[in-house]
Amino acid sequence: MVKRIGYIVSNFPCYSETFILREMWELKRRGYDIFVFSLKRTSEVIFQPQYLEFRDRIFYFSFKGVFFSRKCWHFVLKNLFKILKIFIFVATHTIDKPLVFLKNMYVLLESIYFSLIARDVKIHLLHSHFANYPASCAYFISYFLQIPFSFTMHAHDIFKDTHLLDKKIESAKKVISISDFNKNYVLKLFPYIDESKIEVIHCGIDVHKFCPQNRLFRENKLKIISVGRLVPTKGFDTLVRFCFFLKNKGVDFRCLIIGGGPLEERLKKLIFNLGLREYVNLTAPQAENKLLRYYQESDFFILPAKKVLSWPDVQDGIPVTLMEAMSMELVVVSSPISGIPELIEDGKNGFLIPPPHYKHRLWNIIKIFIEEPQRFNSIRKNARKKILEEFNLKHTVSRFEEVVLKDA
Repeated sequence: MVKRIGYIVSNFPCYSETFILREMWELKRRGYDIFVFSLKRTSEVIFQPQYLEFRDRIFYFSFKGVFFSRKCWHFVLKNLFKILKIFIFVATHTIDKPLVFLKNMYVLLESIYFSLIARDVKIHLLHSHFANYPASCAYFISYFLQIPFSFTMHAHDIFKDTHLLDKKIESAKKVISISDFNKNYVLKLFPYIDESKIEVIHCGIDVHKFCPQNRLFRENKLKIISVGRLVPTKGFDTLVRFCFFLKNKGVDFRCLIIGGGPLEERLKKLIFNLGLREYVNLTAPQAENKLLRYYQESDFFILPAKKVLSWPDVQDGIPVTLMEAMSMELVVVSSPISGIPELIEDGKNGFLIPPPHYKHRLWNIIKIFIEEPQRFNSIRKNARKKILEEFNLKHTVSRFEEVVLKDA
């Protein structure tokens, strides 16, 4: 069985990808030796506590390590034929996308450097999160060192750019899809791929940490929370406009949106223009202990996710923040897109509202909650039950062990 795993990620640590850190932490707790290869240097200022257990085993690309290292030049000369084959392979399959070709060439350079490290620390298996450039890196290193690789598909990495994706799936030991939706989407794109190569394993959360027993209800006002990157696909503009509707209805409420991203200034301007500064607070990403407290104080978690074809992310996979909120027994409201219906069953453990109908249907839900909050008790309990049974970190990592690590 595999004991030494090289994780290849885009950026580590990353506050919006805590699901990767949690998975690594649980594997480390089970006795696996984890090394992290990050394609980009982090710009994060908030780190989850689990990060400290990996900070001495994180490797970033070094130009100096490539161009001024005798060992690296020896590796290049020894693998010159393989490097040439990768160059031709990538060029052939990305001829219509020069930028994708150039990015993969940069990843090839990173892969040469990381191969030296992976060889020296005796990595048994490579696993990447995201099917685009991290999986390319794993694919290249695997080819150089003749060790198996696997990768997890999430959202933008398969919805926006599928160059080389079928070749990576065919070469991988196993491919993990975070949802049935993603698996079916990829199989429709590439019907010749062996269906058994792709296994569905949901992302998981720590259900003991995200626990409802310390929920706080200290005010009569309705408290709404939403968490995520400030990008179009999250639908935060829809949420802000709904808050304007609530204000005009005379509802005493507060809404907290936690996240950072390219839409921050636009959302701040929208909040100001709608006169919502006393009702809607937009705050930066928070450390996990603070985030837990905000969940504890809230009634609703609302994420009006939507498809945005002009945006690189296109649409979400299954947002982990929805899982966290459900585990905390908040009333969760989102959209019936992508893999979200695999998490939220409308009317049973939360609510799914198509974005065009958000205002009136969500108002009907909130009006009932204000008048009879006890009517939502079963929905809250069912939400927690869903997470315990299908999105529990310990269960999902056990499945990952069984599917990917066994007999590698």
